[in-house]
Amino acid sequence: MNFKKEYNQLIAPLIKNSPVIIILMVLALLATRRAITYMTPEYRAEGAIKINNQNQATFGIFSEDNGSSPNGGENFLTEVEVFRSKDLVKKALQQLDWELSVFRVGKLRLVELDEECPFTIEYADITAAQQNKLQYFDYLGNDRFRLRQGGETDSTGLEVALGEPVNQLGLHFTIHKNEAVLAQKPNCLNEGDRFAFKINSLDALADRYAGEKLFVKPVEKDISIVKIYFNHELPEKAQAFVNELMETYIREGEQSKKMQADSTLAFLDQQLAEVGAKLRSAEANLSGFRGGNQVINFDQETDATLKELTQLDLRRIDLDMKYAEMERLQTPLFTGKNLQEFSPNFEALQDPIFRETFFKAQGYEALRKDLLQQYTPTNPAVANVDEKIKESRTFLNETLITTMNNIRAKQDEVDQNLRKLNADIKRFPEKERNFVALEREVSLNENMYNHLMRKRTELAIVKASDLYPHKIIEHAERPKQVVSPNKSLLYGLSALFAMLLGMTFAYVRSFFKDRIKGKDDLDNLPVPMLGSVYQKLKKHDDGFALVSGLVASIDKLPDTALKHQGKLLVTTSMLPAEGKSFTATELAKAYAAVGKRVLVVDMDVRKPTLHLNFKVQNTIGYCDVLEGRVYALNAIQKTTEENLYILTAGRLESQNYALLFNRRSLDFIYDFRWHFDVVIVDTPPLGVFEDSLPIMSDSTANLFVIRAGFTKKRMLDKIANLTNDFHVPNLYIVLNGQAVSSKVPGYKRYMKKYYNIVR
Repeated sequence: MNFKKEYNQLIAPLIKNSPVIIILMVLALLATRRAITYMTPEYRAEGAIKINNQNQATFGIFSEDNGSSPNGGENFLTEVEVFRSKDLVKKALQQLDWELSVFRVGKLRLVELDEECPFTIEYADITAAQQNKLQYFDYLGNDRFRLRQGGETDSTGLEVALGEPVNQLGLHFTIHKNEAVLAQKPNCLNEGDRFAFKINSLDALADRYAGEKLFVKPVEKDISIVKIYFNHELPEKAQAFVNELMETYIREGEQSKKMQADSTLAFLDQQLAEVGAKLRSAEANLSGFRGGNQVINFDQETDATLKELTQLDLRRIDLDMKYAEMERLQTPLFTGKNLQEFSPNFEALQDPIFRETFFKAQGYEALRKDLLQQYTPTNPAVANVDEKIKESRTFLNETLITTMNNIRAKQDEVDQNLRKLNADIKRFPEKERNFVALEREVSLNENMYNHLMRKRTELAIVKASDLYPHKIIEHAERPKQVVSPNKSLLYGLSALFAMLLGMTFAYVRSFFKDRIKGKDDLDNLPVPMLGSVYQKLKKHDDGFALVSGLVASIDKLPDTALKHQGKLLVTTSMLPAEGKSFTATELAKAYAAVGKRVLVVDMDVRKPTLHLNFKVQNTIGYCDVLEGRVYALNAIQKTTEENLYILTAGRLESQNYALLFNRRSLDFIYDFRWHFDVVIVDTPPLGVFEDSLPIMSDSTANLFVIRAGFTKKRMLDKIANLTNDFHVPNLYIVLNGQAVSSKVPGYKRYMKKYYNIVR
């Protein structure tokens, strides 16, 4: 892993742009701080309640004497949904009496007042049009206020004294000072203060309090404890609502239990009256039979038959009562009656799946009722709930039909056994048979009466004692800490967002703006690096020192030239101003300085600059040779440098740039190699014009110049693609403008010391 490269790519852009990142983070924190001041703070109150999710509607009426205990947990999740229902929220709000809301009007938001409200408002006969509508008024001082009848923007309004009744536009109210609050906080009411009040409808309050600010969460599915959370800008209201919601749920549960118990007691009383009348009649008949026939006792066979008949009769009556309960339950299912208004005796079914489905159906109908307050019946959400209700009712109907068929089958079986025993009794003597029948009727009615009386007594005891109560295990306390807005979270998110934005800016800026600094930035290029052209130090640097390393590298390259033929070097670049002409000039001077016979050719005919570097005239040159106006050797000029000659660009009078690709344009340059030791050709930028491609195919070395501190890093991919597309042979990278300090640490300092440079 190249640590320096990774540092330059990942760390250096962040350090370079750290001021921008810091400024963005500071601005984000300041903006967040300002935004938080405009947000409405909210407090969260929480409470916990233990739910009695046992079904007590039947109180074991249809169970065996040693019946099983109630099955808990089947309808617990349904009860959790009850806390979210608008019906329960409405009933809680009715107890709280929060119909009136008073606000202090600020520049950006309304602040609700409750315990610290400096006013008390009495109202009556508020029309529906004025409900849920803010009424603005200003305190003018001297116990007077101005009602803004036209809304917040009304600057005139109606001036009224405190305590004076107002009857305007369906409003009938009177505003009084709250002396108790003003005595404690006299500065809470000042001249010019603006207030507003609103008379809330119960539906509007329920929509607000049953919304996203109310959160109900079961502790665990198997533990019947519910946690209730509620957010409100007033801590006292948050506390009061949570406590009242739990208490309302308990009251509703008690009322529901009482209604179910009363209904069951009425049923038992009716049955007791009927069975009691039958028992009295049977006892009278038996007593008369005994007296008239002087009957004392019969043998054991008669007693055994009597007991068996009695048990079968009790079984038949029990089945009849269960069947009657099934028919009672079937009525609301077939008629489409709301299941929330019906409480069945589930023990008659003894089917936990049926009970769970019934509770789900009740929950779906409650949910549908809530959805219809927001949507039309054709809304997809309502239609989905309707489909679930339909499926639940279908399952309940099928279960009832199956259960009733099973009961009828059992009734037929009991009737068959009764007929068999009655047939056996008919074989007894008539007197004995009549006695058995009378005694059987007495025993049957007596046992049934005792059974019903025992159940009625148990029901009365349970109704009075409340064996399975709902219980608040954690009352809500008044919250002291603000939960929304979460300042720490907002500050953290804003700082993180600003930092990410700053980092993105740093990397994007680095991608588009960062320039190549040294050799390490060129590692990913598919072209080898041949050498560097160093920056020129003032006062003491000669030109040869700048390209000496490059000259040495070029001389080490394999040369395909023929014997006595000179080197052909071509300089180009991706874009203008990267120093290709400067590199060609310095190389020419360096080779001439070591005694080489050097020719420099300027093929950049569109923007020639070499003649300026050597201070010669660009009267005739390369273009004149191409167009045949002069011989090639006659167009060469001598420079002031020894052994250094130049063929300037000249002027292409025909503007026919296709001549640059003519074979003739290359032939005379190749001929120059027989007359000079080194021929250096300066060509146009390869990324702009492709004039240099023909001559680059046969050169000793093609020098692609990249300028340090100028060429942008994002150009490296384009350079790589360009060189790969053209398949240029003998192509090498030359880094122009390499800092001399990169040779060794403290290079400049050592150079100054060497030359005795003293400041």
